[in-house]
Amino acid sequence: MVRQGNLLRRAVRVGPARLAALAVCAVGIAACGSQAPSSTTAPRAAARATGARQTVWIYSSLPLLGPERSTSEQIERGIRLALSLASHRAGRFDVRYRALCDSAGVLKQAHGRPVVAGNGASRRGGNTATSSGPCPVVEPRGTGAATDTWSALATVQNAEQAARNPRTVAYIGDLNSGATELSLPILNQAGIVQLTPGSGYPGLTDGYKGITLSTEPGRYYPQSPRTLLRLIPNDIVQASAALDVLHESGCQRVAAWEFGSAAEGPALLKAVTETASRYGMVYVHTPPPAPGTKPYNFVRSLQQQPGAPRCAVLVGRDNAAADLFTIELRLQLVPSPIVVGTSGFCNAGWARGISARVTKAIARNVLAGLYCTTPALPVSSYPGTRDRGGFIARYRHAFHRAPTTYDYYGYAATELVLEALRETDRRGDSRREVTRSLVQDTAPNVLSTFTFLDTGDVFSNAYGVDSFVGGRPVWHRTVVPTVAHLLPSAG
Repeated sequence: MVRQGNLLRRAVRVGPARLAALAVCAVGIAACGSQAPSSTTAPRAAARATGARQTVWIYSSLPLLGPERSTSEQIERGIRLALSLASHRAGRFDVRYRALCDSAGVLKQAHGRPVVAGNGASRRGGNTATSSGPCPVVEPRGTGAATDTWSALATVQNAEQAARNPRTVAYIGDLNSGATELSLPILNQAGIVQLTPGSGYPGLTDGYKGITLSTEPGRYYPQSPRTLLRLIPNDIVQASAALDVLHESGCQRVAAWEFGSAAEGPALLKAVTETASRYGMVYVHTPPPAPGTKPYNFVRSLQQQPGAPRCAVLVGRDNAAADLFTIELRLQLVPSPIVVGTSGFCNAGWARGISARVTKAIARNVLAGLYCTTPALPVSSYPGTRDRGGFIARYRHAFHRAPTTYDYYGYAATELVLEALRETDRRGDSRREVTRSLVQDTAPNVLSTFTFLDTGDVFSNAYGVDSFVGGRPVWHRTVVPTVAHLLPSAG
């Protein structure tokens, strides 16, 4: 079934015992946090009776350190713009916002002193420290508790903080699937609606045979209704979009490899392997290079094999190994293949890493055959953004520059919550009514309408494809995979 809303995996590789402890602690505290103290009941009832204004809270949890810092700051800027334009009010509610950071600094040694990497502040101490900045959790490398983008501990603490506040009505985040796997059960137990502008792992909202676990998505929802709304298509759509690009190039034999530590990597890789045949392509099962194998030797051996792949998908996140591998694929496979990186590669870092390892002429040749998939379509393609007085005009007036798509995601998610609060003006409990308005009601918004599946996924198969121009990803085209090209849900 499809419903209309108002406007618009994998967890980090921590040890099983540690992850289980985090989950038990998280759900336990969330259960307590979801029960509003009895002392708040009378004031709320009195406020409704007298028409007095109430204060409610919106939280965000985003990685404000590391490679996704810029994206997170754009989302936050959009949130603040929406609140500012509404004068921090919605109906009878005063709306406050608290930005939380789900990433952790990592202690490095600089001049004999520990330095919080990426936070711009040094901290004396041992293996752990606490920062006074927006990302207070600092974890040492090697604990398994932090990735280069988000921290399990910070994620759980953020969700618990929001759940404990009886006036929390919405939570924007997390950006990464592994983080959302930890925060979602906590917030669902507390009855708080969660809007994510990322987190593409399909198991968060639906089940896919051979790709998601048999316990997914149910294990993320201790109670009904489901409370996650995903503003981008899931990775089943992304896998199909990557293969669509290769199919259009005429490639008939494709292989895929995973790099980096992206939480979505294994499931996305499996989705690519399972989807290739739907495009009439042969998937060439090629194991990853053995540890210590040089990319040059690996690709050379691959080229000499009968039935070698003629194009490739790189899944996960860009790193040095992926840069070297990309170079060898483009230079050694004949004919020179088209290589598509998934969203973790859709940044200037991929191009910079390649350019730093070869001459300018070779780098131009390598980059000419690279594409990447991104859920972020051009801002102007979203409903109502180009209207007079719409988002683009409002953003330009406020910041005197063009908005990014992630600016829009933050703005749209907040507008969705504000409109739900305005509807709540004539109803009852703010948290329950906002959740019902966003995940259950079918009334369209007066500004625009986003359509969601009952699973919480946005009802859209539109995915972006960028090429690389001047060392940066630049919009190339929009891919809209058809139902025939998408893997069937097991739900």
